[in-house]
Amino acid sequence: MFVRIAVATCLLLGLIAGPAAADTGFTVEQRVPLAGGNTNDCTGEFFTITGYFHTKVHMSMTLDGRMTTTTEFNLEAVKGVAVSGARYVETAETSTMWNRDLDMVPQTSNYKSDVLMNRLGEDGSYVLGDDSYTMVLAHYTVNANGTTTVDRMDVTITCR
Repeated sequence: MFVRIAVATCLLLGLIAGPAAADTGFTVEQRVPLAGGNTNDCTGEFFTITGYFHTKVHMSMTLDGRMTTTTEFNLEAVKGVAVSGARYVETAETSTMWNRDLDMVPQTSNYKSDVLMNRLGEDGSYVLGDDSYTMVLAHYTVNANGTTTVDRMDVTITCR
């Protein structure tokens, strides 16, 4: 008897909670050729790059009006060459998540980005390192009254 009541309760809770959590979202994804330039913060060296820029954006809304947007951006197969002849491989990954109600409060957002410029063929010229690594972390929270209660950003640039 206890098992039947437990199973019935779980099924009932599933029916009640299920529709509110239903994902009514969509995803857009694309891969685009990339060409341009960048500067290594550790060496001051400018280099041209080619590769691909990949994006993926997912947006959803629950039946109770809660919206979520997640994004992913990354570089794929990005290689570069400096005027000096130095070769580079660059990787980057960025992700965000933004949650909010229909009236935009409350809401929270998180952002994380990692970029690595790897200079190939170290020759010891740059004692502190010639590979540039940049990390950015950001977060904010807005409460139901529309007041920002948390707002911070941390940026770290290191040479390896």
